[in-house]
Amino acid sequence: MSVTRILLLLLSAVTFLAGCSLMMDGLKWADPDGSTDADTDTDIDTDSDTDIDTDTDTDTDTDTDTDTDTGPGEWCDTDFGLCWENPPSSATMNWDAAVAYCVGLDPGGGDDWSIPNIDELRTLIRTCAQTGPGGDCQVTDGSDDSDWGGFCAGCSTSGGDGSGGCYWHPDLSGDCIPYWSSSHYPNPSFENAWYIDFTDAKLNAAAKTLTWSSVRCVRPESGGDTDTDIDSGTGTDASVD
Repeated sequence: MSVTRILLLLLSAVTFLAGCSLMMDGLKWADPDGSTDADTDTDIDTDSDTDIDTDTDTDTDTDTDTDTDTGPGEWCDTDFGLCWENPPSSATMNWDAAVAYCVGLDPGGGDDWSIPNIDELRTLIRTCAQTGPGGDCQVTDGSDDSDWGGFCAGCSTSGGDGSGGCYWHPDLSGDCIPYWSSSHYPNPSFENAWYIDFTDAKLNAAAKTLTWSSVRCVRPESGGDTDTDIDSGTGTDASVD
């Protein structure tokens, strides 16, 4: 065989082997589906939501109402500078019990409630001019029977502007019955005191032992301690400090 022929055969073999090598490299890096696209999807989850509840609402109750007991309800008459228990006691009682009842009222630690004298009690009368404050009835604190007259007999029954026809302000409540005053009515036989029946706005006097009257306690509008000397009719004063 000639040298030329041998060289041609060797060149053919080398060329064949190089082609096989390139073919094998192509099969190694090709995707099974024939796609040569490199997968560059990194799909890194960068969601940093940690769902931290930053709600700082502590539902603090800022209600400052203390529901303090302020004692009895009251109605204040600015014309006369007096505040009245409203409603008054619903019980009937004798005069001594009425005095003790008013002394016993203790709204907010104060001690300025007392049983009204007849002059104070008359300021409650409405729509009966003859027995109202400044009316023709001459009964006042310290009066005796000489000051009582026809003008003190009041007005028609249940004709007032108050609830049930009472002769007091419409804002007042309570039973329309007689109410004690602290004012003593001099009598040699009985210990009497003046009262007002608000059914007809009549002023009269009755024995202190009777139990068919009630009491509506009073205090100064400005509050504060008051010294109200209540004449018991026995020569000594029942002092309400």
